[in-house]
Amino acid sequence: MDIILASESKYKKKLLLRILNEFNQIAPHIDETPNPGESAPDLTIRLALQKGVTLLENNSDSIIISSDQVAEINGELILKPSSKQQATEQLKKQSGNKVIFYTCLCVTKFGPKKGLVQYHKLNITKVKFRHLSHEQIDSYLAWDKPYSSTGGFKAESKGIALFEEITSKDPTALMGLPLIDLVSILTKLKSEYIKVIFIKIFYIIDFKHIFNSSVLLTIKSGFAANNFDCKCAPYVTAIDLVPAFLAIRMSNSVSPTITVFDKSINSSSHISIIMFG
Repeated sequence: MDIILASESKYKKKLLLRILNEFNQIAPHIDETPNPGESAPDLTIRLALQKGVTLLENNSDSIIISSDQVAEINGELILKPSSKQQATEQLKKQSGNKVIFYTCLCVTKFGPKKGLVQYHKLNITKVKFRHLSHEQIDSYLAWDKPYSSTGGFKAESKGIALFEEITSKDPTALMGLPLIDLVSILTKLKSEYIKVIFIKIFYIIDFKHIFNSSVLLTIKSGFAANNFDCKCAPYVTAIDLVPAFLAIRMSNSVSPTITVFDKSINSSSHISIIMFG
């Protein structure tokens, strides 16, 4: 199952590479205009979910990772500036003030039984800006050109120098892709996959040894491999495999293969698992 990051941002790509080795990037291209009276939290959640649905339409076999960010200062929404003039005005408003940034992380997929499934988390980051002079603002914008970033700055770049204090449960949220929230959601998805796995193991060579025999399970997915010793009855269920599966990095996008080695008869069997939800 492919993973798609709903953004062409090189910064979000760099963030996601911290926890995932392989994924594609596709920009969703949606209308991000706020609805009348829409609050900052509601707007960022709606847009993050909409990005996921938009990309899933043509990528139904993929997992879509999307995010959106909206800021708020004194009840006023702060979006992405479309020009240097707008970025300048945004930074002037934020200068010396506390600004709240709402970042929504969403994971979208299609399950054969549940249909469209979306999981999302909203992160709140509070930023206290330094008092910025016109010269500092102008110099910063000339350096970073952050005209596609909420608030008119790039926290992952020189924009960090604009802040006096940041308060957040996830340091990557202000950069637009909360990795702590993402890992939480992916772990939930992985647990759901485990629940539906049921493996029936046959030993063709010597079937009787399957009862009460000691086996070594080697679970390999992508470049990750984990060994797990267990006692084996005629069936190995999802419950037996939970410790080993949870040890696999979330970076795999390939269905794992299990090698069952019966130490009592020195034989192996290979079983491929199809992951589904």
